[in-house]
Amino acid sequence: MKNFLRPLIVAAAAAALLAGCGGSDSGEPDPVVVTPPPVSNTVPASALVSAAAYTAFAATLQSSATALPLDVTGVVPPTTETGLPQAL
Repeated sequence: MKNFLRPLIVAAAAAALLAGCGGSDSGEPDPVVVTPPPVSNTVPASALVSAAAYTAFAATLQSSATALPLDVTGVVPPTTETGLPQAL
């Protein structure tokens, strides 16, 4: 019985010592890292659903001398035969 109890006590003491080594209590919160959303230079699929959706997407684009150009490779803008022209 004595041989069984000693390793159990040693293991419990080691676990208690290691549990106390986890954190610091410096009082300062961790710095918050803000990651900006990725900038996409492609036309989303939701903009290709209808002519109105495409126009709404085009209206949200902002001109910039430093931004990547919009990749329109393979994009076929939707058209409508019955809708009126929409202003940007």
